[in-house]
Amino acid sequence: MLLPTWYLTLLLAIGFVSTAQAGSILERVKARGVVLCGSMERPGLAQQGGDGQWHGLNVDLCRAVATAALGSPERIEFHRYESPKQFEAVSAGQDDLYFLTASEIIEHGLEGKLVPGPSVFIESDGVMVKANSPVEHVGDLVGDSICYMIAGSGERSLEAYFDAIHKTWDHRAFSEDGEMNDSYNVQHCHAVAGEITTLAATRLPRGESRILPEPLTVFPVMATTSTLDGQWSALVAWTVYTLI
Repeated sequence: MLLPTWYLTLLLAIGFVSTAQAGSILERVKARGVVLCGSMERPGLAQQGGDGQWHGLNVDLCRAVATAALGSPERIEFHRYESPKQFEAVSAGQDDLYFLTASEIIEHGLEGKLVPGPSVFIESDGVMVKANSPVEHVGDLVGDSICYMIAGSGERSLEAYFDAIHKTWDHRAFSEDGEMNDSYNVQHCHAVAGEITTLAATRLPRGESRILPEPLTVFPVMATTSTLDGQWSALVAWTVYTLI
């Protein structure tokens, strides 16, 4: 990400001020020479390309924090959190900046270990149907089959939505993205539920689907940091707010 000069100047100033009151994480970052960041993989926010490089909003914000702390946006390493073992690394504090949702923090027992910082993106769960489907709203899918990923937020959001309107739907759970998309493409399920960023990325290649207008749930992706160092948390928060 190419930041304007005045952004870089202000971010460097934040870094210099923080250095004067250096906390343990900033000292660790300076000794290591890179800022370690990570998140779940989400299209547009954090996605690893075929070249192995990470791209997206979370990655750009990690670069901004590296500019504030180290004077260079290139001095970062970005990691994916997906498996329980990878989230154990979060619990152990192996990285410096984590882009997480409240559900991810709670599900992996990270409450009390991380400070939920500023919101960097408002994510939502939604439902996608074929472009020629007569369905206009989620409520039109009463009794229909809906695909979703096991252990994803889409299932919980669907359950909450249909419970609220006292209606039922046909559950179609999958453990693999490819299998779920194949089932949806041949209409073994009439719709697919998931995070809007993922649905949008799935929809883009062929344009044969559309996302229904109302979100099932809305939740922020936050820049979170360790509870052990308030000054590092402040540096991260000021960097994000400056960019906003």
